[in-house]
Amino acid sequence: MKAVQLSPTGAVISIGSVKLDYTALLDPDLERKPVRAGKWLVSPGGKAANQAVAAARAGARVRLIGSIGDDDAGRKLLAFLRDNWIDIEQVRLNQGQPTGSSVVLVTPDGENSILRFPGATALLKPSAIQQMEIREQDIIMTHLGPPPGSGDCSASRCPCSWSNLNPERNDHSSSRATATWAGQHSGRQ
Repeated sequence: MKAVQLSPTGAVISIGSVKLDYTALLDPDLERKPVRAGKWLVSPGGKAANQAVAAARAGARVRLIGSIGDDDAGRKLLAFLRDNWIDIEQVRLNQGQPTGSSVVLVTPDGENSILRFPGATALLKPSAIQQMEIREQDIIMTHLGPPPGSGDCSASRCPCSWSNLNPERNDHSSSRATATWAGQHSGRQ
C-alpha cells in the first residue's frame, strides 16, 4: 500500500450520515425498573459528520456529503459543521423529512446499545457521489463502503484514495486515526 500525501489543494471528502445523538448514561442499578439515566447528553453525530470534524480539527480541508431534514435538528447540525470549518455545500436539506438520530444507552461499565433512526440520512442518493468533483489529491472516506448503486468508483472514476472506516468500532479509534492522519498530511502542523 502506497503512502498517501494530501496536497494543499486536496480535500478529505466524508460521505454518509449526519445525525443528532441522544446519549443516556445509565445509573448503576440496572435491575430497578424503570432503568434511570444519571445523565442525558444531546450532541452532533453520524459517522460521516464525526469523521469530517475530526479531520477538520486536525487541519485538513473537509467536504461533507450527507442528507438531513429541514428541521431544528438539521439546522443545528449545519451550524455546528460550519463552526468546525466543514464545507457543507453538498449536505442536502430535505423538506418534510426529519433529521436522523441515534439513542445511545451507556451502562456504567461502558457497554452501549444504539437505536438508530435514519431519517433523512436514508435519502442520500448515489447521484450525490456521481456528481462530485474528485481530484487525485482528494481522500474519500465512506462509512460502510460506497453506497449501493453509486456507480463505477474504480480508479478511472475516482483517481483519489479511498478509506472505508470500520462502522462497528465503538471506541472512537477511527476518529483518532483520522485526526492523526489529517494532522500529518495537512501541511499545517
